[in-house]
Amino acid sequence: MKDNNQNNDFHILQFSVKNMHIGADLYNIDKVIQLVNLNILPDSQPYTVGLLNLAGKIIPVFDLAICFGLPRNESYTLNTPILICSHKNKNVALIVDEIEGIETVLESMLQMDSEFKNKDSLFYATTTINDKLYLLLDMNKVFELKVTENEVNQPPGYINSKTLAKYNE
Repeated sequence: MKDNNQNNDFHILQFSVKNMHIGADLYNIDKVIQLVNLNILPDSQPYTVGLLNLAGKIIPVFDLAICFGLPRNESYTLNTPILICSHKNKNVALIVDEIEGIETVLESMLQMDSEFKNKDSLFYATTTINDKLYLLLDMNKVFELKVTENEVNQPPGYINSKTLAKYNE
């Protein structure tokens, strides 16, 4: 979210996840890398794909499609983009489907921001760029996502596997 600029504009990285156009403030994105070998983390959230060792720093990797409650039916490839994100001294990596570009967004271009304020959503507003609707990712909420099932705070509408098992009994 825009907390890095005094101006009324900011830069977003445009990317897609499951045919949705998403934008994230560049302020929190350090770099984009291709998929690397990940270490599996037992008892992790379904959206936690694993852990990434990046220059000695261990970073949890989240699949944004699964965070949004969407199924991931296709396998990851070596070309799968991963966004390396940081805020203060916290890091996360986000798996997305495709990088689309970088765009400057004026604050006056934001829409539906009041609709997202009171919702438990990973988005904070929408905007239109080149006739495409973009959902703007609330990076503050992304950094609050929990890595393991033992942690509380789940994405909206999320049911962990232990709760699901109780319903299936």
